[in-house]
Amino acid sequence: MISPKSMNELVNEIKRDEGAVVENGRHVAYADSEGYWTIGVGRLIDSKLPGAGLRDSEVEQMLQNDLSECVEDCQKTFAWFNDLPDLAKKALVNMRFNVGMPRLKKFEKMLNALETGQFEWAAEECLDSRWSKQVGARSERIAELYRSCAT
Repeated sequence: MISPKSMNELVNEIKRDEGAVVENGRHVAYADSEGYWTIGVGRLIDSKLPGAGLRDSEVEQMLQNDLSECVEDCQKTFAWFNDLPDLAKKALVNMRFNVGMPRLKKFEKMLNALETGQFEWAAEECLDSRWSKQVGARSERIAELYRSCAT
């Protein structure tokens, strides 16, 4: 067993020795000294090497972090978000995850429909987009979530 003090020192030494590349406050992939793709602090992600990549648990944690960020973005951007039915919230967060907030804000008619509780209209506007053609069945599922909120 390694002592907590030694473990903390080791963590700092590994960070110093391995390095990391951070751009705009986020860790990004980079080629290490041997040219292998790496992310974070020395995590090999290059498919040319055995054992490289992320564990399922790490991918799940990243997804949870990303979804939390998406929900927070929707809450900060749309004052009415918390008043939506759960299924409409889920659909909007799914869209935010897929397209990002700047692009989501361009769905003005759909957002207006959601704000005013016109869920059938929101579904129609969701499907009447270039994005819908790009993602196919995903947009159909999201539109169905909006439709299910219509009373």
